[in-house]
Formats: sequence, structure tokens, C-alpha cells
Amino acid sequence: MNKTMIKACCVILLIAVCLLASCSFAACKHQWVTYKVVKATCTDVGIDYMRCSKCGEEDTEIHLPDLSNHNYKETSRVNANCSKEGYINYKCTRCNGTKRTTLKKNSVHDYKSYKIDKATCTEKGKEYFKCTRCGKEKTTTLKALGHDKYGYNELEPTCLVPGRKMTFCSRCGYIHSCTTIPKTSNHTWVSDGFNYKCKVCKKVHQDNEHNYVYSSTIRKPTCALWGLEERRCTICKKTAQFMIDKTTNHSFTAWSVQTKATVRSEGKKARYCKICGLTEWQTIPKLTKINSSETYIN
Repeated sequence: MNKTMIKACCVILLIAVCLLASCSFAACKHQWVTYKVVKATCTDVGIDYMRCSKCGEEDTEIHLPDLSNHNYKETSRVNANCSKEGYINYKCTRCNGTKRTTLKKNSVHDYKSYKIDKATCTEKGKEYFKCTRCGKEKTTTLKALGHDKYGYNELEPTCLVPGRKMTFCSRCGYIHSCTTIPKTSNHTWVSDGFNYKCKVCKKVHQDNEHNYVYSSTIRKPTCALWGLEERRCTICKKTAQFMIDKTTNHSFTAWSVQTKATVRSEGKKARYCKICGLTEWQTIPKLTKINSSETYIN
């Protein structure tokens, strides 16, 4: 077959196909129903799969890639602060496209203290701050501390100067209370070889100023005689004897009837101390007649 005949056959075949197609379309007015959708992305086309609800014929509708449908993931971030804006970087996991969003400045300062005026017990203090990024400054007021727990101080009195008891604030020294303690009469005596002198107030010890304390007993006191004891001066060590008052404890004999009692008169009995001879008397009551047989009791 020559080329002319071949061309003629192809034309006839094409016309036949077109006629058949036109006949089929004319035969069914399709009602398409979408049963599957594949959305377009930044890299792939979208496809709508459709089926005719009358004849069951299927068809597709293709959509161009959607350049706005990226799958962005955050890759890095710089936070905003008081001095500069921040930003967030994103990258699409499909097409590797990138974008950046800006974070506005905020009021979050990075304050650091650089100076303190300390508060006292009665005066307020101040602390000064400065932002390390933008240089903005602020101050805060520190409350007055109030007086601290009071300390206690006591100065013992001597024979030369009085003492004192004082409570005060251990922080500022404010005196809360102060009580004077009178001078003491206790001296610290030392000998210079001739006299005794107080090494604090320099007072000279006099003979009429001995501070005698008990040393030993020479004779115990009784109801008849005074006792005698030796005492020693705590300052100069001089000794002296002192009388001890008689005791009131007697050593009496048994009672002895001196005059018998009768129905008409009282009797008397006596006893005496065997040491000092002191005699004590007691009255014996009259006798009492108890029957006609002349029996009496007292």
C-alpha cells in the first residue's frame, strides 16, 4: 500500500472513532459524583476522582500544585525582648521552602541590681536596678529594719564606781533601758607591808573595819556561863575573841514536893538546874474529899 492509501485509512478510522465517541456521549448525560479527593500540595497536583451515578463511567479532574499548602516545621527561634524583635524560622518538609515570622518587642527586662542604699533600724533603704539589654532603670524601696533583738550588757559595780544593767539594739546601739547598780562595799584588800589597802579604790583598812568571821570555839556557852569563840579578819587575818550569849537550855532535876497539899491549903513542889542553880516552883492543888470515910485526892 502506498502512503496515500495509508493516510486515507487513518483518516477514515479517526472519523469512525469520533463518531462512536459522539454517539456514546450523546447516549448518557453524566451525573458525576466525587468519591475520592487528593488535595494538591506545594509539590504535587491534586486529583478529584469522580464516577457517574447513571452509567458508572469514571473520570478525574486534575488541579495544579497549591503553592500555599506547605507543611512547615519550626527550625529555630530567637525570642524577642525589650531591646529587639525576635523571629521564628520554618521549613517545609516537602519542598524545603522556608519562611520567617517576626516576634514583636516586649516589656520583659533583664534587670540586674547595681547599687543598694541599705535600710537601717529607722530609715528606709533603696535598691537600684538596670536592664542589661536596653538600659532602663528602676528602684525598689527597702523597708526599715526596726530595732534588732535587744542585746544585754552588765557592768559589775565595784567599791569605786557603780555598775549598770543595759539593754540595747545590737545593730544601731539604741539604748532601750539602763539601770544603775549602787557601788558595793566589798573591797579588794592587799598588803603593802604596813597596811592593807584596797587595790581598786585605795582605801586604807582601819582597825575598826575588821571583817571577822568564825574561826574556832574556845568555850561552849551554858546556862551559867557565856561562851567564847575566836574569829579571824578576812582582810588582815587578825584574830579576836568574842563572847557567846548564855544558852536558855537548863539541866533540871526531877520535881520535889516541898509542901504537901491539904484540903485547906495548896502545896508546893520545886526543881533546880544542876548547872546554874535556877529553881522553878509549881503549885500543888488542894486535896478534894470524895466520901465520908475521909478519903482525899488531889
